[in-house]
Amino acid sequence: MSDIQIADKFLVEALLFSSGSSVTEEQLQERLPALIDVRTALQELQTDYEGRSFTLSEISPCRWAIRTRPEHSDLCRELLRRPLKLSKATIETLYVIAYFQPVTRGEIDRIRGVKSGRNSMDVLIFNDWVVPAGRRPGPGNPLTFVTTQKFLEDFNFTDLDSLPDIERLRKEGLINRDLGIDLPTGGEEGDDG
Repeated sequence: MSDIQIADKFLVEALLFSSGSSVTEEQLQERLPALIDVRTALQELQTDYEGRSFTLSEISPCRWAIRTRPEHSDLCRELLRRPLKLSKATIETLYVIAYFQPVTRGEIDRIRGVKSGRNSMDVLIFNDWVVPAGRRPGPGNPLTFVTTQKFLEDFNFTDLDSLPDIERLRKEGLINRDLGIDLPTGGEEGDDG
């Protein structure tokens, strides 16, 4: 490998380390000279990291992140900021959005069986786990919400299909059993996200 190729690999590595979350190959390529083969650099870095304390993982097609190996994560976690403690209401709201997205605040309240306070949604949006996804046609054109890529990464899901079974959540009382509501799910009409 020539010095230029090593330098190219180091540029890709620097971008990965400096990003706060995963990045796509396209995002990397936008910031690098056109001659750099990003995919090859990523694959070589992945090989370089074998046996080290961190890994370079392709967490979804063409999306990469540097992560601490699981056996070292407890040690490193002590140095990071303390995790945010989420209220039960906030966790329930996040579950509802993840399973029924795109979903409105009114639909979230009906599914949970209680009126949600504004704080739960604010916490989810602030942490970039949930974003507005357009308005639903109809009376008042209510705003809908969906989960983000950061939600998947932070909760270690590869995609929405890898979420736990919704029936388990119902049995545990996290979702109201007597919904009587026909809500759209991701991928159906009305999905603005």
